Amino acid sequence: GPNGLRQVEWSQSAARFLEPHLVDLRTPEPIRAIGTGDNLTCAGISDTLLCWGRGALAVDETNAPAAINVVGVGNDHVCGMLDDDSLWCFGSDARGQLGGGPGDQSPSPVQPNLAGDAAIQLSVGAQHSCAITEGDGPDARKVKCWGDNRSNQAGGIVNQVELPRDVSGDLVPGEWVDVAAGVLHSCAINARG
Repeated sequence: GPNGLRQVEWSQSAARFLEPHLVDLRTPEPIRAIGTGDNLTCAGISDTLLCWGRGALAVDETNAPAAINVVGVGNDHVCGMLDDDSLWCFGSDARGQLGGGPGDQSPSPVQPNLAGDAAIQLSVGAQHSCAITEGDGPDARKVKCWGDNRSNQAGGIVNQVELPRDVSGDLVPGEWVDVAAGVLHSCAINARG
């Protein structure tokens, strides 16, 4: 694929790779998770997130408080789900995609406000994010989305959702098992059908 912004291989300036290409991250640790977005790639290596490619997030090492299990990359923000069931996001917050309230950008990871729930799944769209969370009580699993909402991809009627919003309340209650955030839409699967 294209490598004009070094999103495939950070140490080589080749414009394009036509064949699969091995990337040397120069670490003895195994890669636990990987995510790609708009001209940006990030890998979770133990408790370190290494990103390369376009913009302010390029070749940035961020240490997390626990091991990184899932990495989601949007156009200009990154979120990681850790093995302690917490979420952390960094990058642009121009559309509320970091989920911690209003802001412009955070080069350091911030936690989306999940209101005490644990994250069990994560998906990152272009400028929004969604997670399945689990709390206490009946129908404890919820689908929460935040960020850009100009196409209602984060639920509700406002153009921007700055804090994670429970969108599962608008849907059938149940056991939420999967969520996917696209460029301008989001989908979730409920085990009850």
